[in-house]
Parts: sequence; structure tokens; C-alpha cells
Amino acid sequence: MKRCFIIIFNPPLVKRPEEGENSLKAFIQFAGTPSEDTNWNIDIPADADAVRVMTIHKAKGLESKVTIVLLFDTQPRRDGLFLEEDGEFVRLIHVTKSAAEESPELRALYEKKELNRVVDDLNKLYVALTRAEHEMYVISVKASRAKTPSEFLPEHGYGARERPTVRRESVRVRKSVVLSHDLPRSQVQPSDYDGIAIHEIRRGEFVHAVLQGIDYVDASLGERLDKAIARAHLQVPFEDDDVILRSKLLSVLTSHDLQPYVLRREGRQVLNEQEFVRRDGSLTRMDRVIIDLDAVTVLDYKTGDERPGYTEQVASYMKILGEFYKTSSVKGFLAYIDRNLIRPVA
Repeated sequence: MKRCFIIIFNPPLVKRPEEGENSLKAFIQFAGTPSEDTNWNIDIPADADAVRVMTIHKAKGLESKVTIVLLFDTQPRRDGLFLEEDGEFVRLIHVTKSAAEESPELRALYEKKELNRVVDDLNKLYVALTRAEHEMYVISVKASRAKTPSEFLPEHGYGARERPTVRRESVRVRKSVVLSHDLPRSQVQPSDYDGIAIHEIRRGEFVHAVLQGIDYVDASLGERLDKAIARAHLQVPFEDDDVILRSKLLSVLTSHDLQPYVLRREGRQVLNEQEFVRRDGSLTRMDRVIIDLDAVTVLDYKTGDERPGYTEQVASYMKILGEFYKTSSVKGFLAYIDRNLIRPVA
């Protein structure tokens, strides 16, 4: 059972087990009321014999032997707000569907946002439908006045197919545990699972969570870094010296080599933690993609020392971006936070 999880598209409201509701009847009873994603963020041990329930956002990058995808049709949330940046000026426009029908300019804005919404829905659906390794069951709950996301599925649903034959994995059982080894000190290498390695992995996740909230560098960078660090503590369980980390991040973000890619520029668009689809259908997430009118640049943040494979990783990002944006002008950089080093990738 622990190899199965449920992915929710437009999650319903359901009480947590610690709130006294953990039955199937309670789940069904509350399944029709929308709620925020946080209602599903229930942390359980990785080896717990339980079905894991999560939103599509939380399921990114995860896989399971068996996946149940539960889809609820809902009306799209249209706020009608459009933000336009023109150099130092920002314009906020409120456009309704009726107003868009009266003006070609407003219609273009309205259709652009509608297109972005549809693309976002398709991206989420793609993530949900690619989490299963062997078996996937899709349950679509349709609504009378809504059609998303069921409109993207076959009209009459998917036909039942023969269950795949899955070979049971052999479990290696160690009969005894060796408590000590007589090895020279130089031969002892840190395991990927020791305390030091786990601390470094968490630290890397924490740094990425902080930098995800930084779009541009300006006079308010220090204040925004403080807020980003506070938010990151809510996302990643990690404790370290925030003052030292803040100083390192400030040094890197304000370094001379990085300035051309972190300052505001006319027509520039910045994508932090953006996912792209490879030719084979797999997803890859890039730390920072800077889209200018004449070039595209990818920036990959690293903590610790240089390691083999980093350059090849950024080079693969550059290839994907070149194919996606149809441009030959693609640049790539590795930003080493702890070394305050910016290294270009050819």
C-alpha cells in the first residue's frame, strides 16, 4: 500500500486525521467543497503503510508503482487583472469578458491570460498523468457548470485495460550488522546518507527555496532576502546561521559577473524554478531562466564545491532552451554560493 498515492486536481476540503476525521465516509462527504492546498499537506514517514494523498504541485518529481488521479471539475478563477511593465512604470488593468469584446487591445490581453490559464491546466494534468510506474487509475468528477479538467480527457473516458504483470522486487535482508570496521582513515568516505550529507542536501534545498523568491536585484534586495529566508524556513526544515547565509547570497547576487542577468531590463522575463519538458517527455526544472529580446540565459545555483557533471547539466539546459525558444543565442552559468564564483558554461 505504501507504494500508492492519490493526486488531487482542484482539491476538496477534508479534515486531517489529527482533527478527528480519517474515514472514507468523511473524505467523500467533504469531497465537493474546494479548499487550499495546505489542507492536504500531511507529513507521514516514507515507510508508512499508508496511501499518500497530495496535490499535483506536491507530486512533482515523485513516482509510485500505483497512482490514483482524482480530478474535480471547477470553474476557472478569472480575476480579470493584467499587469504590464514598461521600464520603470507598471500598469494594472482590469478587463472583463464583456469589455474585451469591445476593444481589440483588451481582447488581446484577455485572450493571452486565458491561453496562459489553459497552458497551466495542461501542465498540471501532464504532471498528474505521468506519476505512475505500473498502474494508473483516473477518476474524473464532472460538474454541470464546469468542464476543467475533464474537457482535456476522452469524452467517454478511458477503457479498462489488462493489468500489467509486475515482478515483485526482491528485498535484501541483512542478517547481522557490523558495528565497526578497521580501515585506514584515508579510505573512509562519507556515505550519501550520513548526517553531513543529509545536512548539505537540506541546505541546498533551503538555498534554492530562498532564491526562488528573488526575481530582480535592486535597492530593496536586503529586505526581500530577509522575507525570502523567512518563507524558506516554512518550506524546508533546516536550521543554520541565517546571517552568514544572507551575506553569501548578497555577495553572489550583487557580484559583477552576475549583474547583467539579475537587473531589470526592458522586455526581460524571469522564470524561477521553471519546469521544461524534454523530447522524451521527462521534466527538468531550471533554477533561473532569463528571457531577453535577443537572448536566453540559464543560471544554475550550487552550494558546496564543484562536482563532476555540473557543467554537462547546464549544457543540457542550454540545449533544451535553444530548441524551445528557437534561438541560437543561449548562455549558461553556474553560480557557486559558498565560493562566490560565477562560472560560464560554453
